[in-house]
Amino acid sequence: MGQFKHPNVITLHGVLLDSKQIMIVVELMKIGDLLTHLCSFKPIDDSESVPANTAALLLSFCRQIASGMAYLSGKGFIHRDLAARNILVSHEEMCKIADFGMSRALQDTDYYVSRGGKIPCEMDSSRGSPLQEVLDCQ
Repeated sequence: MGQFKHPNVITLHGVLLDSKQIMIVVELMKIGDLLTHLCSFKPIDDSESVPANTAALLLSFCRQIASGMAYLSGKGFIHRDLAARNILVSHEEMCKIADFGMSRALQDTDYYVSRGGKIPCEMDSSRGSPLQEVLDCQ
């Protein structure tokens, strides 16, 4: 994680080794995770509306995440757990990919094969799109 230098990938500042645990020190992301931040956009009741700039902000988030993932891919890494809960948001609405616990470095001769485990989001046309489910916060 320390070798990553990109505006949309969390910066590792250091590692603290304790006799009982290992802690990592990363940059402060004041807003927190993207999932919680997206849920804050949900109107409390029908009389409240979503801010007009929400679509542009969501598109900006998508571009930032895609940029960070392209960077990681170019470095030969796959994240394997990309989800809104693993994207951190700064006070300036800057998204950064975090939580590399399941990441894997691939060599030029390696290839990645999924073994058919569960995926975090399943598409069901009766429930709407996965994005809508996130925005509905169910």
